[in-house]
Amino acid sequence: MRMVSLVAVMLVGTPALFAKEGQGKNKSVLAPVKISKKEQSDDKDLRAVAEKLVSTPLVKMQLKKTVFNAITEEEKTHEGDLSVTRGKMRMNILGDENSSVIVNKSEIWIVNYDFENREKAKQVVHVKSGKDKVQQLLLSLLDGDQLLKNFAIKKSVRKENILMFELEPKSKVDEIVKVQLAVNDGDYVVKTIQYWDSTENKTKFDFSEVKFLDKNEPKLFAFTPPKGVKVEEL
Repeated sequence: MRMVSLVAVMLVGTPALFAKEGQGKNKSVLAPVKISKKEQSDDKDLRAVAEKLVSTPLVKMQLKKTVFNAITEEEKTHEGDLSVTRGKMRMNILGDENSSVIVNKSEIWIVNYDFENREKAKQVVHVKSGKDKVQQLLLSLLDGDQLLKNFAIKKSVRKENILMFELEPKSKVDEIVKVQLAVNDGDYVVKTIQYWDSTENKTKFDFSEVKFLDKNEPKLFAFTPPKGVKVEEL
């Protein structure tokens, strides 16, 4: 089963210290690194996105996941819901995919359910999170701490009340070459996340009905494999 991933950002802008080389005729001074006003503004905006996520115990939203296959030019769309708290995420995809992905800092559970009965798990995959950076991409983009730590801003664009960041992972994520995060320009609510791999396949998440809740629900992010279901370890 293909899983979604995810994307967030950080720009560290610290002017370089002045340095001197030599004396007299050969004296030179290294110029400080200048941070443009736009870069400062981008950094401020991204930090506002992160702070909104960090300050909220639980965020819930509806989602539409669209996957475009660049080779076949086919597009598939699935709907579901997503919940995220600091360091943890649960994504439920409904319909023919009928699955859940539960992600935290140490492990990932991928659960495929019976088509007619979502209470009946038919396949369970367990992954140590360090082995699958792609699976943690989405969490990284929706967790405020990880957003600032793991991503750098390549550029940003404001258009029709939407602020779009193009982000670059600070450490390599297998096959992912481009990540975009779009938020409302003003309240910084996340609207879309999309990313592309090296063969130009695109995965996009559109979010709606985003709710910032003041109470966490730990059970949402807990999973115990049901008895009788074989767990595949990756």
